[in-house]
Amino acid sequence: MDAPAGVAAVAKLDAWLETMRGADGYGGPVAHWWQNCLQFAGAGLDWRYEGIVIGYLNLHRQTGEQRWLAKAKRAGDDVLRGQLPTGTYRNSCFELNPYTGGTPHEAACDLALLHLAEALRELRDSSWPSYSGAAECNIRDYYLGVLWDVDAQAVRDHPHIPSFVPNKAATWVEALIKLAQLSGDEVWIEMYALPTLETVLAHQVQGGPMDGAICQSSQEGRMVRKFFTLYIARCVPGLVAGYIQSGQERFLDAARRAMAFVLHWRRDDGSFPQVVYPGGRTNCYPQWVAGVGDILRAMHLLEPYGCLLYT
Repeated sequence: MDAPAGVAAVAKLDAWLETMRGADGYGGPVAHWWQNCLQFAGAGLDWRYEGIVIGYLNLHRQTGEQRWLAKAKRAGDDVLRGQLPTGTYRNSCFELNPYTGGTPHEAACDLALLHLAEALRELRDSSWPSYSGAAECNIRDYYLGVLWDVDAQAVRDHPHIPSFVPNKAATWVEALIKLAQLSGDEVWIEMYALPTLETVLAHQVQGGPMDGAICQSSQEGRMVRKFFTLYIARCVPGLVAGYIQSGQERFLDAARRAMAFVLHWRRDDGSFPQVVYPGGRTNCYPQWVAGVGDILRAMHLLEPYGCLLYT
């Protein structure tokens, strides 16, 4: 895409996002693999805010235009207003809204807030601690207070059921590492992020035709051997961040192998199957088009380590 076309595409996307804003933030119906939500179309404080906030911050860094920073901060304020006394965020369950305590959506909101805090601190904006403080509150009170499994040394996907979803946990790992970078406290990495990544590695297939694939989830120790290309790609940033922080090559190797698996299943039209099953059967419906952005991001993060962005 040439520069003028890219600028036009960004302008159209920004204009569309503005049509989706209401009094409480960005809303709209949700189309999902497991359940669609057409009854609740209000503002959802979920992983949409990860993309919106970080996307606007990227535009600000690339252009220097203050309007993009203002929109990133406005979105961050949506999340702050939606934080409850429990530390959780209102309407954070995506296709299950309106409920609170959604995963990975609360961690995605934390990641957005922490990126915003980092950018504002660099700009000497004194409001930055309010954003990082809200994220830390959610991490402490909800993820550690409710979801952390001391025995498993990993974050659960359900408060009362031993369960683990690698891509959701990897989003939390990203947030933990960003919090450690902002606070200077390595405990977030050593005690929580790296042990959680160990559990992600335990869900990755070793060898054979499915090498590099990461199981969708596990519950009470039973692996769900369905491989969602988008979710596998969402594990990559956390694994790369874990490698950068720890220097442990096996995290980088796991990220490379995960990406190789995803790219192996890319279709001729550039799309990716939703699910790959152990025998090689695929399911390509419904097609998540916007989700390919996460795959591109994973490829971009791995580019310095030998994974070509375009192959």
